[in-house]
Amino acid sequence: MSKQTPVVWPAAREQQKEGRREAILTAAEALVRETGSTDFSVGMLALRADVSVATLYNLIGSKGTILYALLNRTMDQLEAATRVPLAEGPYGQALAAAEAVARVYTSDSDYLRPLWRFELGVFEPEHRPLLMNRALKFWAGRLKALEDAKRLPKGIGLFDLAREYQIFFAGVLDLWVQKELSDERFGVQVRYGILLRLLALGDPPERERLMKELRKAHRELRAFEGAPDA
Repeated sequence: MSKQTPVVWPAAREQQKEGRREAILTAAEALVRETGSTDFSVGMLALRADVSVATLYNLIGSKGTILYALLNRTMDQLEAATRVPLAEGPYGQALAAAEAVARVYTSDSDYLRPLWRFELGVFEPEHRPLLMNRALKFWAGRLKALEDAKRLPKGIGLFDLAREYQIFFAGVLDLWVQKELSDERFGVQVRYGILLRLLALGDPPERERLMKELRKAHRELRAFEGAPDA
């Protein structure tokens, strides 16, 4: 009697594929953590995930696609960490969201530094625009309270402000991934930069409060530089 091939139903087959995809992403994350780099080969990744190189490409695609999947997981973390307002009032919420983002990065810097160094240093025309658009929408959502409170200057829209946040954060993130900023200074630099931007939006009573916080952040930055307070 001939041996029958077991039937694999479509749902089970898709579940198997998803399991393999997850194994590939888990292996990629592990290699980034162990090597402190994204320079590992596709062959090394396939070996670690216990799949063939052909299977890896068929299930997910290029190495860039895999790394961008990990970057999008970071965005998932940022969204989860800031989904609920973390402070009172529109200014407090905008500042607290930025500080929460900084904490997500510095809480796992050995992994996120090399991962985001790849994003900042390699042009990836297929996946990067999608990630950047997601980041822009993320900031727009976290700044919406300022628009609702009518704190935006005439002619400046929510996405204009969100783009400014995004550009600022990309700059300070680049300094951090290159280790020009420590984890501690990264957090203070984010706070200082956001306070400067919020200062332009505040009414007189709010500007006074923001200035007090800005002076404190400035003193902390000066302490990192070993310079006397101005």
